[in-house]
Amino acid sequence: MLWILILIGIIGYLFFRFKSKPNSLKVEPETEVIQNQKLLSQPCIKQPVSINPKINIFTKKGRSLCNDFVVLDFETTGLSATDDKIIEIAAVRYINYEEIDSFTTLVNPGIPIPAGATEVNHITDEMVRHAPRIGDVLPDLIKFIGESIIIAHNASFDMGFFKWNAAQSGGEISNPVIDTLSVSRKMFPELHNHKLGTVVEHLGISINNAHRALNDAKATGQIMIHCLRTLEREHPVMKLQPTKAVQPERMQKMPEEKTAAFEIIKSILLNHEKQCSDLCCRETKSYLVIENEGLKWFLRIKLDGKKKFVATDLDAEMIQEWVTDYQVEGNTSVGRSRVLINSHADLERLEKLVVACYEQLENQSKPA
Repeated sequence: MLWILILIGIIGYLFFRFKSKPNSLKVEPETEVIQNQKLLSQPCIKQPVSINPKINIFTKKGRSLCNDFVVLDFETTGLSATDDKIIEIAAVRYINYEEIDSFTTLVNPGIPIPAGATEVNHITDEMVRHAPRIGDVLPDLIKFIGESIIIAHNASFDMGFFKWNAAQSGGEISNPVIDTLSVSRKMFPELHNHKLGTVVEHLGISINNAHRALNDAKATGQIMIHCLRTLEREHPVMKLQPTKAVQPERMQKMPEEKTAAFEIIKSILLNHEKQCSDLCCRETKSYLVIENEGLKWFLRIKLDGKKKFVATDLDAEMIQEWVTDYQVEGNTSVGRSRVLINSHADLERLEKLVVACYEQLENQSKPA
């Protein structure tokens, strides 16, 4: 009798053991399918590649193109076009220096607005709770602007957000752009800085409720009109010295991604009040080399192949403190360090690195 009970126990053990195995084997494939479905459902990140022509209003020909323009301003949750969100849009159309029409709306960013952003622009979560999403209003904004010249103060910021969000829906923004920040630096070199508030105060332009998109756009429009009228009155034809950094023939031959990379570097340096008249670039077989005319290079950018990076002559340990989101390699064949990137758009997030490399070059070129 005992042996019969032992036999039944063994059969029962084997039955439940092998019955449970198929169930356990089913879990992982199902989980993997769900994970793969999640990965496949992630939106495809698209990089803006279009180039925006620049217009020189210090020439009569350039000013003749400015009879119809649209001033653009965004309020956002932060400074990064790729990581932060637009929460307010304003566009104001001017024809013959007169305000004709405007487009403005709050935008629901889909995330809580950081307290730091609210302190600046006073836009709260409650204000945008029932506002449209960016994908719903962007087509209307693009239609409103059409092919007009776009004016903005610190245009690289607003255009960065505009082009990034347009690219996510398959659009490209290639309108000509005029940056009143750059214009103000040339027109009012005596100012200690050229922030929007500083310039409007200098010109006696009233601006109520600053850091709201519509008011900032209208203030920028008044700056533009003031500069255009001043140039027409005092400098019917104001010729600028040729800028070696532009290199129009060479830039036209370069791939769009490398041209865009150079424009990002230049914009970062201008925003930090750096002198860019001698800034230039050249294309080698492997790199886009950024340098000052007649001086040593300060950035080498590789945008081709599987491994893309920015090579510098700074110590890797120092750089890692500034670019915590990127991998840094030291003692490379093209510099003392390099930062691995995915595309030219990552350069916008390497602002501290770009400025530090340029300042190192400045210090090396100063007479002892």
